[in-house]
Amino acid sequence: MFEFINIYQYACAGVFLLSLVAFFDVFIKFKTPLLLKTLMLIMILCIGVFVFGQIFVKPINYFRLLTELPAQILVLAYINFIYQLYSNKLSRLVFLSCLLLLFIMLIFPLYSNYKFGISIYNSNYYLDPRTSNEIKLIRIFFHFYFLCLGLYFLLSILKKYKKSNLYNVQLRKWCSVMIITLLIALVFSGLKVVFPTMIAFKYLSLFFVYFAPLLIFMYRPAFLNKIPLNISLLNIFSPSSIQPISTEKFTNHFFIDLYYLKENANLSNFAETIVESPEALNYHIKTYFNISFTDLVNKNRILYFLDIVTNPESKNFTLEALAKQSGFKTRQNMAFFFKKFHGGSPSEYVKLIQNKQF
Repeated sequence: MFEFINIYQYACAGVFLLSLVAFFDVFIKFKTPLLLKTLMLIMILCIGVFVFGQIFVKPINYFRLLTELPAQILVLAYINFIYQLYSNKLSRLVFLSCLLLLFIMLIFPLYSNYKFGISIYNSNYYLDPRTSNEIKLIRIFFHFYFLCLGLYFLLSILKKYKKSNLYNVQLRKWCSVMIITLLIALVFSGLKVVFPTMIAFKYLSLFFVYFAPLLIFMYRPAFLNKIPLNISLLNIFSPSSIQPISTEKFTNHFFIDLYYLKENANLSNFAETIVESPEALNYHIKTYFNISFTDLVNKNRILYFLDIVTNPESKNFTLEALAKQSGFKTRQNMAFFFKKFHGGSPSEYVKLIQNKQF
């Protein structure tokens, strides 16, 4: 089998390995919204399937399900993913138009089989003189449509996220890189369709269509991994529509009333406590503390723990009891955040404090 593998196939093998890393990175780290996560996983899966097909395209000859279908689904998912980021919902017009174009591409092999007797699965319509002109026209229209959509989304997102706040700056850069990469990919992919024998377009298409998106997905803004289920992207990325929270109100309830010591402290519950929306609360925390609500809670629990262990009476309590006093469910849970925000372990710190006292 290895005698068939050339440089292009080695490059595809590298992209395939990167797709595995990207898939598990998104699957494990990206929590919500589930639609964004699903679309991203579909795109990564399509890339993995396509390059896998390219690695074995010579040993098993041309196989449409591995070489064409994944690329078509990838572009459709890519467009809907970008629209989801922009509007926080799927557009029926965009979605249905994508399905229509996919249907046209799927029906063409049946048409060619009926008219010319060409194999549905193993024939390359781009090189067959009986079908090359028709398939090229269809694919050129396909690329032109998505180029127009991509340009529209790029201009819309740049306009929508022009405000210089914590979210918009990161999202604008990320989306801009993503859309520009898509536009370049469509150009080179289209050139590869028009000039199927040009090796340069084949390599450039591999880089921009398959390799670059994987890097973009892996280096997404960190806050996208932690958006709570009850907070919409639309509200999070449109802070102009959010009423600001009084700093005094937040301080009184969170710090003075020691809300963070509640064992089941969470963003939704605290939003109800201060009679504010989760979106407004999340934006307030990101703006003033630049961390998630969970990290803010656990960071202050650790500070509280550091304070109470300096009390001589703390020697009468077990580490488990001290963890409970600090709002943690278990000492293991406290140890995790202690290492994250302080370093070392709680038990070592307690011994150090008690040795100083005696």
